Amino acid sequence: MSEGSEHAGNSDKIARGSQMPAVEDVKEITWRHSTWFYNLIHDLFFDAAPHPDELLNFLNTSALVSALMLSVIVGFSSAYSFEDYKDAIGRMNDAEDDEYADGYGLINYEFFGYTKWTYYEQYYKYYFCALYMLGISLILVVLIIMLISHTSFEGPNGKFNELMLNAWWGWARWVVLIASLLMILGLVLFFFFLNITWFLMAPDKSKEQIKTKGEARKYPWMWFIEGSPGLYGSGWAVVVMVPCFFVCLVMLSQALTNKHRAYISEREEFFGQRSLETQALRDKLEEVRCLFSAI
Repeated sequence: MSEGSEHAGNSDKIARGSQMPAVEDVKEITWRHSTWFYNLIHDLFFDAAPHPDELLNFLNTSALVSALMLSVIVGFSSAYSFEDYKDAIGRMNDAEDDEYADGYGLINYEFFGYTKWTYYEQYYKYYFCALYMLGISLILVVLIIMLISHTSFEGPNGKFNELMLNAWWGWARWVVLIASLLMILGLVLFFFFLNITWFLMAPDKSKEQIKTKGEARKYPWMWFIEGSPGLYGSGWAVVVMVPCFFVCLVMLSQALTNKHRAYISEREEFFGQRSLETQALRDKLEEVRCLFSAI
């Protein structure tokens, strides 16, 4: 039994041939298999060790996603000039510029005490955090792919050795987990960065829709204000995307739990049939023994 299986309680890994994936053997449903969200993480990183081919497929997908997002976010460093950023910062406080004194600007800055630097500071913070998280994730994934491609899990008998794989996975899983978390956080911060870009660079007419602080408070968190692309994007993210994301995670968690329950049902039926066959064989042997004893 692998180290991950010991933590799982009643999960084993049955080793197959070197070209076939290992088969997980779940004997009963525990909280690790039924707790939403956690069971997905447990299945990926803390259950039995994945076959090297399965792990390579997972790592290749992670590397592709990180590389694609990096190619997008790096381009933003040259998308705007110094003058563009300086002008955007000036628009954050329209009182300083007659050109923007006619209601052109963000309601946040007049009503809620933000400074004209707030969004620009968030802009470059999100940019660098997303950039380096995705970059470090990609480097770690490429490193693991290089190492596992040159690591042999054949035992002294020349066959695939599950014990060697479990020993390696006991430490390697943490590197894979860190790389995966960095990739996910990088993706989240990248979308935050895109939304801040709309606040800075897109024309904003929210002040023409909302004249006073009292009117602003009547809006539900000021979401879906059509005069503000940034606020409109935030509304879609909070009201639509985030709930849909968590609902999908719940569905995936429940799907994994149902898969385990179906396997246990099949397992009990299989071993129950085997027990009946074994008992029938024992009865036959007992009849034969009694027959020879009578002779």
